[in-house]
Amino acid sequence: MFVMKVTVLGRFTDVAGTLTVDEREPTNSQVNVTNGAASLDTKLAARDKHLHSADFFDVEHYPTLTFTSRRIEALDRRDFGLTWSRPQ
Repeated sequence: MFVMKVTVLGRFTDVAGTLTVDEREPTNSQVNVTNGAASLDTKLAARDKHLHSADFFDVEHYPTLTFTSRRIEALDRRDFGLTWSRPQ
């Protein structure tokens, strides 16, 4: 068996989301993002077709990818860290 890790750059062209900011207590803020799974574009059609397949995103059965912040924490006075929750 051969296993290797590869970094692939790409973007989703179908993206929607909301950012709810609590200015008094920024750690109570929340981020929600939904991507159209089939809109993933890596600039290589054959790779995109494979990523859209059941081997990876299975866009036929799972047309959207949803990310919801689980925790927002202050790193300093201006910067915050964001932890995403995994879809259930």
